[in-house]
Amino acid sequence: MRKFSITMLVIVALFIGIAQISLGSLTWTTTVDIPSNTAFDLEFQLWDWDWVLNSYALIDNVFTMDIDGNIIEMIDFETESNEGFKEDAYQDPDSVSIVAGALPGTTGSNWMMRMDEDPSGWPTVTWSGFLPSTAVSLSFSFNFSAADPTDEFQAYLYDSSGAPLIGGVFGSWDPVIVSQIGNAPPVTVSGGSTVPIPEPSTILLLTTGLMGIAGYSGIRFRRKRKR
Repeated sequence: MRKFSITMLVIVALFIGIAQISLGSLTWTTTVDIPSNTAFDLEFQLWDWDWVLNSYALIDNVFTMDIDGNIIEMIDFETESNEGFKEDAYQDPDSVSIVAGALPGTTGSNWMMRMDEDPSGWPTVTWSGFLPSTAVSLSFSFNFSAADPTDEFQAYLYDSSGAPLIGGVFGSWDPVIVSQIGNAPPVTVSGGSTVPIPEPSTILLLTTGLMGIAGYSGIRFRRKRKR
């Protein structure tokens, strides 16, 4: 009985550890609907409250899509440039860069944008001039590696006058459309969605496998006792 109990404790501890790693390293995709003929700016920003510069965000596959699924505009950084995203002039020019690789859990991309915490302020990049002629969905994928639980990644959506395009995460006056603090799941504006990559089915499959191991261990233990 003691061996079986120890086995179960090890399996549970292993599952908890893997689950924490999975949640902390997920790539997320945010989607928000945009009205037709609406010019807007998209902005990404890192917030650091302890001035320990150890968190960063990876961003890729920024695109707009019409209701028929046709991609209107695609920014995937495969030209190895910022592709229209501009960094705030007062920031350290090394805080935003284009790096090789794909977001964790994704394939098919060779380059992505990386934002690192900045000693001169909060790194900010903005893409200005989106002007869809029809209603579209705006989507982008990101991975936030937060070394401190108070660090935050945010995406903002402004209209052409600089006002919030839609009611934000924290109220109608707020332009934030998605916010992730630490390694907690992101919070998305009402009407939008943020889903993880890989999907939760991957974690479910892992759980099923561990439960199978636990069940098999229990059967072997009972058989040994009967002998």
